[in-house]
Order: sequence, then C-alpha cells, then structure tokens
Amino acid sequence: MEFMRVAIQGDAGSFHHLAANQYFGENIDIVACESFADVFACLADGGCDNAVVAIENSWYGILPEVTDLLKEHPFPVIGELDLPIHQDLITLSGTKLSDIKVVMSHPVALEQCSKYLSDTLPNAELREYHDTAAAVEYIKDHGDSSIAAIAGNWAAEIHDLPVLAEKIENDLNNTTKFQILGLN
Repeated sequence: MEFMRVAIQGDAGSFHHLAANQYFGENIDIVACESFADVFACLADGGCDNAVVAIENSWYGILPEVTDLLKEHPFPVIGELDLPIHQDLITLSGTKLSDIKVVMSHPVALEQCSKYLSDTLPNAELREYHDTAAAVEYIKDHGDSSIAAIAGNWAAEIHDLPVLAEKIENDLNNTTKFQILGLN
C-alpha cells in the first residue's frame, strides 16, 4: 500500500509531524526536511504529495521565512490547522537542572521559552538547532548530560528520554497555525 508523502520541516516527533498526523491521519509517509526552503523544494520537484508549514505562532508572530517562500512558490493552500504548542525541557536520564550547560532547540522554541530559560537556566548557552525533535535526537545520540533540548513531549517519547520540566513556554495558550499545501 502506498501512503501519501507529506513534507515537513523537522524530524519525527516535531510539531510539524504532529500537525501532519492530525490533518491527514497516521497513514502517511513523512518526508523530513531540514529547512522550510527544503519543504518547498520537495513539493516543487514532486518529492512529496503535500506539505505542512507553520505560518504563525500566537506568541512569536508570523514566520517571515515561510511568508516569503509562499510568495515565491504559490502552492494552493488546501487546509489549515491550529495546534496547541507546549514546550518541555528534555534531558538524559538522571540529569539535574544544575548539570545543564547548553540548551538546544529551534530558534522559535528558544524564544517561546525565554522567560523560563532566563529565570531557571540563566547561565546556560542557548544553541539554535534546525528542529526541536532533532535536538532531542542529538542529545540522545551524544549522551552528554550537560546538554538539554526544548521540544514537545512526543519527541521525548519517541526517543525514550525523560522530561525534566513540562510546559516551559512563556504563554501556556501558545498555538501555531499550520497551512497544508498541495500541488499546483
């Protein structure tokens, strides 16, 4: 059985993955892309059937990169989805807050959690990464308890890592609007 191929920015367990599953159901093949530009290129060259892109976050605002790409590649918008976004601090087992020297995540997620980070981990280096879920995979692969990731709890579940702190976003009513793109 052939499944619909859906391009997303990010990896398994990302908010884009969650949005794709909520919109299309779980019987899809996810085409994980590192950047939004890669998502649009995948749709343009026929590497996928549809794409899911975040266009606006209630706390962060409009994502200008995506807005620019939508102007450059006017794919039809076939649907929209608002998804509650809750960010968690994810670590290796046994890690304590005092162990954390670096926090990795997508730049938007770091910004969404700025108050928690400045209040709780003021001396931690904030390291931008291309995806929230990929940051979780990174800490699992590297096994360094001084590094934590910010992502949704689904990424923690997929990578079998504990959540050290839940719902650390600045706004507990945080949502992201995703657009579902089709082919011309």
